[in-house]
Amino acid sequence: MLKPNDNWKWFYTQDTQSLMLDLSDEYLYCVSFSHKHLLDQAKQTHSFSIDDAFYYEKYFESVRHLNISGHRHLEVVFNAVAARRFYKPILPKSWFFDRVDEGINPEDGAVVCLGNKFNQGRFLIVENTGEASLCCCIEEHFQLNSTKEIELGHIIKVMNDRMKYLALSIDEVNYAQVG
Repeated sequence: MLKPNDNWKWFYTQDTQSLMLDLSDEYLYCVSFSHKHLLDQAKQTHSFSIDDAFYYEKYFESVRHLNISGHRHLEVVFNAVAARRFYKPILPKSWFFDRVDEGINPEDGAVVCLGNKFNQGRFLIVENTGEASLCCCIEEHFQLNSTKEIELGHIIKVMNDRMKYLALSIDEVNYAQVG
């Protein structure tokens, strides 16, 4: 896991109209959501804050054991941190998801399952706002309806009565080899 430090900076590039995270000499990350979804403050340079570092570690702990390729964990986490800090408020789009018998009240950083007639998928709770939660897609592709899909790292807000906690099978978890 990359460890946040004082050199990490958020900045906006006019060329590509993208929010970027400069991880000093190591990496440069481009956040995967459109500039239309960003608050105006995202178009200024900001240090990676203590809150950013807290949620980076919290979100990383939640997704690190999921069976997704290594660098994709970081994509989810960086997009979730960016969304928490810079994403414009949005209304829930719960109609894309089936209601579950007993909805949950997930903690920020929980991994939940959302489904519809097309598929089931994993989502990271970026922020629970009471009745609904801002979620980050953990699937490569998640079909919302017959013509629309979202991809890994994309953000959507969903009512909590559509969510259930993720039950992991052994095949869905990455384990470190010892020895």
